Amino acid sequence: MRRIVWALTVVAVFLTVPATGQAQQAMSPEAARAFIEKMGQRTLNVLQANNSPQRSADLGRLLLDAIDFDSVAMQTLGRYGRKPDSQDFREFSTLFATYIIDLAIEKFGALPIRGYSIAGANQFPNGDVMINTTVSPEGGNALNTGWRVRQTGAGPKIVDISVDGYSMVTHFNGQYADWLSKAGLAGLVTKLRSQTRNSPSLALVQQVRG
Repeated sequence: MRRIVWALTVVAVFLTVPATGQAQQAMSPEAARAFIEKMGQRTLNVLQANNSPQRSADLGRLLLDAIDFDSVAMQTLGRYGRKPDSQDFREFSTLFATYIIDLAIEKFGALPIRGYSIAGANQFPNGDVMINTTVSPEGGNALNTGWRVRQTGAGPKIVDISVDGYSMVTHFNGQYADWLSKAGLAGLVTKLRSQTRNSPSLALVQQVRG
């Protein structure tokens, strides 16, 4: 859990399996690198704002712009995510995005960062690109963080984040596996609905996702 929390730290500060039946366009390493650099600079600009509520809202919008939460949700759910057009999946994806954004903003929205550097890029056979970075928080150890970027119909999007090789998708897949086996996707949606009932980010996520 500690590593995935650090992953969310980096999401908040640094942004600082394709859908069935859809062809996936390859992402060039250069385009993926440019996307991560753009999001990194945008996040640093947001964090310079003094207004805490506005900063939180801007970070939420940035996360929604940067991450393909439908893809993350589909990979997290495994076989339970094979019907992305279902009402249960759509609600899960919205609530899951809300949960991640709330966690990132609550714990790390104001975390100071000394800087970051891009160490390299690796391309996957399916066309995704992993951009490897080193992020240096104030008063903490540097984090070796990977950002898996995919070319989507909406442009480049992050579809997974790893810290020291530990994947965010893998973490949540393991966290939800037992619940899914006992209660199914509908049961997990009910659980997330309760967890995000008073979320400060839910209205924003619903507005942006439609």
